Amino acid sequence: MVRTSSEKPLRAKAADSSIGPIGRYAWAVVTALAVAADQVGKTAAFDHVAEHGVIYVTPFLTIRAGMNPGIAFGLATQAQPLLLVAVAAAISLVLLVCIWRTESILQRIAFGMILGGAFGNIADRLRFGAVRDVIDLHWNGWHWPTFNLADAFITIGVLILLFVPDPTNRNKHENSTLSIDEQGSGGSRTQ
Repeated sequence: MVRTSSEKPLRAKAADSSIGPIGRYAWAVVTALAVAADQVGKTAAFDHVAEHGVIYVTPFLTIRAGMNPGIAFGLATQAQPLLLVAVAAAISLVLLVCIWRTESILQRIAFGMILGGAFGNIADRLRFGAVRDVIDLHWNGWHWPTFNLADAFITIGVLILLFVPDPTNRNKHENSTLSIDEQGSGGSRTQ
C-alpha cells in the first residue's frame, strides 16, 4: 500500500487523539485532593479523639487514633520507616510512568487516587515514623484492620483499574480495526 505523507494509519490516528489539558492533568488534581483530604482528616480525627475520645459514628464504624509502623494489615512492623518510604517512593515513580503512558482519563484519575494515597502515607512516615490510622470498621466483635483515607483512595483506585470498564479503550479498539472493504484488496487505497 502506498501512502502520501498526509495519510496516517488508523492506529496512529487513534493513538494521536488528544485528551485535552483537563484530562491530561486531572490526575494531579485528584492526587492533590486525596493528599489534602487524607492529611486534614487524620489531623482532625487525632485532635478530636485526643480531646473527646473515640467517636462512635454507627454500630459498625468508629473513629479512633492509632499508629501503624508497618504496612497494610500491620505487616512489616519492624521495618525501618525510611526503607518503607523508599519502597513507596519507588512505587510512586512507577505510577507516574503509568500516568504518563496512558491516554485514558479514567485510568489517570485512578492512578492519581493511588498516588495521592501513597503520598498521604509517605507524609505520615516522614513526619511520625508511622502511618496514622483512624477508620475502624467492625461488626459483632470482628474488626477490619484500622485504616485511613489514604488507604481508601489506594483501594478505590485499584478497584477502578481492575473492574471499571474504560470507554476510551472500547473506542480505540473499534477505531483500530478496518473492514476488508476499508483495507482494500491490495495496492493503494482510493478515496
